[in-house]
Amino acid sequence: MRNRFCRKGISPGLKQMKKANGYAKELLAQHPDATDAYIAPGIANYIIGFAERWCSFSCSGLMEFTATKSSAWWQVARTAENGRYLRPFAKISLPRRAP
Repeated sequence: MRNRFCRKGISPGLKQMKKANGYAKELLAQHPDATDAYIAPGIANYIIGFAERWCSFSCSGLMEFTATKSSAWWQVARTAENGRYLRPFAKISLPRRAP
């Protein structure tokens, strides 16, 4: 189970995350108010942020992710607050805050 994240079997998923992140960057460059696009890099940064440290560093370097959980939650929260189509998914993805 250790190092499962960086095995070759996971690389197609990482490639899809990179592709989605690229599409999101293109959309946000043209339409900065398209808040639904923030969810793709947010989820990717969250997944990379939970990987082991060495794997997170190598994956973030190869895939151009920031790999910080705080930036990931900010991006997902932005979609949860102002998203049009992906708002319900973003709300489900956010952790529940303790009262």
